[in-house]
Amino acid sequence: LAGFEAAKDGASVAAALASLGNLHFAEGDHPAALDHFQKSLNQYEALGDRSAASGVLARIASVNYSEGRYVEAIEIAGRAAGQAEQLDDQDTLWRARATAGAAHRNLNRIAQARSELESAIAAIEVMRARLVGSDQEPQRFFQDKSSPYAAMVELLITENRPGEALNYAERIKAHTLLDVIESGRVRI
Repeated sequence: LAGFEAAKDGASVAAALASLGNLHFAEGDHPAALDHFQKSLNQYEALGDRSAASGVLARIASVNYSEGRYVEAIEIAGRAAGQAEQLDDQDTLWRARATAGAAHRNLNRIAQARSELESAIAAIEVMRARLVGSDQEPQRFFQDKSSPYAAMVELLITENRPGEALNYAERIKAHTLLDVIESGRVRI
C-alpha cells in the first residue's frame, strides 16, 4: 500500500485497501475492515471505477450483515446490486443479492428474502451459462456459490414448502454433476 501511495497509483491503492479490508474481515476485525473498505470505495469512486466500487459496496454490506446491522446491509447491498445490474456484473450482483436476502430473512421479511435469493440464484446461473475456460473451471464454479441455494432451501423449509426446497437443493447438485460430466473426466 505504501509503495502504491508513493507512486501515486490510485487504482492499485484502492485494490490494496480492498485487500486489507478482506483480510481484516476474514480475521473478524470488522471495524478495521469497514475502514479499509470505505477508503477503497472512496478511491474507486474518485477514479470513476464503478465496477470495482460496486464490489466494495457488496463487501461493506457483508460486514454490516455480520455485525447484525441488517437494515444497513440491505440498503448498501441494494446500492451495490443497482450498480452491478447497470454494469452487467453478475458476480457482484449475486453476492449483493445474497447478502440482502439473508438480511431480510433475519428481519423476518420472508417475501423480500425469497425475491433477493431468487435474484442471486438467477445471477449465478447467468454466470454459469457464460462460463468459459479450463476443464476444471466448470467443476470449481459452484464451490463458493452454493450459499444462496442453501439459504433458499432453508427459507422454503421454514415456509413448509418441502417440494420447492428439494427443487433448489437438487438444482445445485444437478449443475455440479452436469459440469463434471461435460468436462469429460467421468467414465460412465
